[in-house]
Amino acid sequence: MTTGFLHHERYLWHDTRSAALYLPAGGMVQPGEHAENPETKRRLRSLLEVSGVMDHLVQLAPRPATEEEVLRYHTRDYIERLKTMSAADGGMAGEGTPFGPGSWDIALLSAGGVIRALDAVVEGEVDNAYALVRPPGHHAEKDEGRGFCML
Repeated sequence: MTTGFLHHERYLWHDTRSAALYLPAGGMVQPGEHAENPETKRRLRSLLEVSGVMDHLVQLAPRPATEEEVLRYHTRDYIERLKTMSAADGGMAGEGTPFGPGSWDIALLSAGGVIRALDAVVEGEVDNAYALVRPPGHHAEKDEGRGFCML
């Protein structure tokens, strides 16, 4: 059985700003690391490498999702809001989903990475696949982000 593995350094550059677990920093909330941060993914990737597991995985390269692909589910209004905020200083995609400048492009690379992993399985390139991506995407709704997920 072959397992595909998909990851990219730019996933680790997605900025979730500072927080206090799930609360935004500021006022009476001491700034700290956001619960969804690059270290969790970096550690997993490093453990796969030093354990030797990485040597048994088929490396898959991500590609950015197209706007047409993300519009299959998300509203154009939501996509335009993300693009505008990402081009400025970032913002909030939705509940618990802060992001910094440039995260739109990283979110497209993340969504496209998942599509690439799925295609590799469907086309028989690998038997199964794991996409170690940020920002994650399983909680996002049609017109807003949620639970750290933009798309």
